Amino acid sequence: MLAALAKRPTLDFEDALRVILMNSLQEDENTVWQNIVKCESVDGFWKLTEKYYDYLAKEKSLQGLFTLFIINSLCSVLNRTLPPEWQGLVSTKQANCVVFLDHFMHHSVDSKVYDKLTEEIEADLHLGEYLEQWDIQDYEQVDLFQAVDRSIIHKLINSLLIGSEEFTQYREIISLRKTKHYYPEFENYYAALSWAIEMYAFKKKYIAGIPERDALAFFEAYTKEYFIMDQAYSSGRRKILQSSVNDSEVVLLNDLISMTRIELRNTFKGKNVVYIYQNVIDSVGDKGDESKTFQAVEQAFEEIEGAIRNINKNLTEANIYITSDHGFASSMSLIFKD
Repeated sequence: MLAALAKRPTLDFEDALRVILMNSLQEDENTVWQNIVKCESVDGFWKLTEKYYDYLAKEKSLQGLFTLFIINSLCSVLNRTLPPEWQGLVSTKQANCVVFLDHFMHHSVDSKVYDKLTEEIEADLHLGEYLEQWDIQDYEQVDLFQAVDRSIIHKLINSLLIGSEEFTQYREIISLRKTKHYYPEFENYYAALSWAIEMYAFKKKYIAGIPERDALAFFEAYTKEYFIMDQAYSSGRRKILQSSVNDSEVVLLNDLISMTRIELRNTFKGKNVVYIYQNVIDSVGDKGDESKTFQAVEQAFEEIEGAIRNINKNLTEANIYITSDHGFASSMSLIFKD
């Protein structure tokens, strides 16, 4: 009867149940549920949920049933004790609950509906508050909610900003998240974070500065290791931009200057945003030689003006915005006097 009401081709309760939940978790908005009520099959439905999932709530509801699945799936992967208010929902048939939710989450078509339903449950469980209190290691295996990935990314960023240097642990966490349900939604954020970790690790290793070497030795060291810093900086920017803007790209201004007309057009073709980064001033600042700062500023102006002329000459339409991500302070004595 339930399979027929859910318009399913087989007598599979899990399949019918998924269709019922997908319609709505609110009974008064669920057309399949309303048909179950009309056919006086409500008691039979709840008896099947008791049989297969040990759903024994006194006041039963579709939202309560879905919450049962969520809590039991959480319990199976959470590396800590459940909050007291959740413990009453632990089922003696937890494995069945986990299997049902796993099939739903990874269904080739229905997984998008699963994502929407979990957003409804997330707020009711006050999940965000718990994630804020817990350590990442407590929930690093959980992939039931998008909030988990948002929390992990936020905490890893904060750890880097306050100077924590557990880089190996951070890499392991990100590697683990790559296997989880919501990773594709957060892939660019994790990629940008991975590159940031490499930059911080590089900075720690060379806290006293890169040792002076002859040109050949420096070149060999760059190709083996030093390039990581440049690669991380450029790739990190690219991932951050692409996570916010579709069809976008990051290009170093030096690379753009040397492009032919065809190369320039191919780089900009089909792009909504192209971020062009000029690093002359930063490069001088990183070397600690303030005497060359103002010379670098003049060089930056000349290169930017040249790039603008090149773009306007070779591209039919382009809106150009010039911005600075930061200023700089000089400790040099006053240069100009009245």
